[in-house]
Formats: sequence, structure tokens, C-alpha cells
Amino acid sequence: TDRTLDERDLVEGSRDAGSFCGEANNGLYADMWITRVFVTEGTVDCREAVDTLDGYLSTWQDGSRSDPLLTTLSNGWTCSMPTAATSRAENIKVSCGKGSMTVKIPASTPGIISN
Repeated sequence: TDRTLDERDLVEGSRDAGSFCGEANNGLYADMWITRVFVTEGTVDCREAVDTLDGYLSTWQDGSRSDPLLTTLSNGWTCSMPTAATSRAENIKVSCGKGSMTVKIPASTPGIISN
């Protein structure tokens, strides 16, 4: 079951590139066990970033949009899931961006063995 933002690890306020922002719900992707959100570019409001990823992952991405499952959300953020090869090569499971801000859920995080 999804956990509320209050039950998850969430950083309040804005963070810069390289920072941890919190955990997104895996939504419809039960096999996605890493959901830690990291800022990769710009300064990002963590609640907005986690909410954005929650929204993207709660809608099934069926490939009808394009190969990397690129979707622009109603809040102006654009999210995607890369191909398996790109995911491994660039350590990205999901990425979202808006203007000069980018966040990602990595395919693996330090200290965690990926499946």
C-alpha cells in the first residue's frame, strides 16, 4: 500500500543538485523497490519533486507516448523512464525535469544492491 508523505522520508524545503529529497511511492510499479528521489540539476522544492514522481508513477506508462515513456504532467514537469540499457548505463530508473530543475530515482543507490 502507498504510504502518505508523512510516513515517508521527506526532506522539507528546497535542495540543490546532489541532494536527497525523499521517497516517492512506487504507485503502479510494485517491482520498483528503489524510490529514493535525488536532485540532479538546479534547486528543487522536495515536496514538489516527490509529489511529481508520485503522480507519474501512479499512472501506468504503457509506451504509447514514446520509447522512454516520456510524459508531461499537468504541473509542467516532464518525466520519463529510460530504456533498460540507458537505465543501467546512466543509473536512472525515472527522471523528471522542469526548466533548469531535474530529479531522478536511480536504478541503484550506494550501499544497495540492485535487482
